[in-house]
Amino acid sequence: MGKALNGEIEYQNGLPEAINEAEASQGFVLLCSAHALSDLTIELSTLGAADD
Repeated sequence: MGKALNGEIEYQNGLPEAINEAEASQGFVLLCSAHALSDLTIELSTLGAADD
């Protein structure tokens, strides 16, 4: 998941179950499912392994 700082995206089949309305309204984007409608600037964060 990333955060779109600018630009527009859409999800072909509506908002995926893996992201909720609150996250989407804050600009978070499920990158594996989103389709860019314009150029994007995306903020990414690094996550540790599940056992860290």
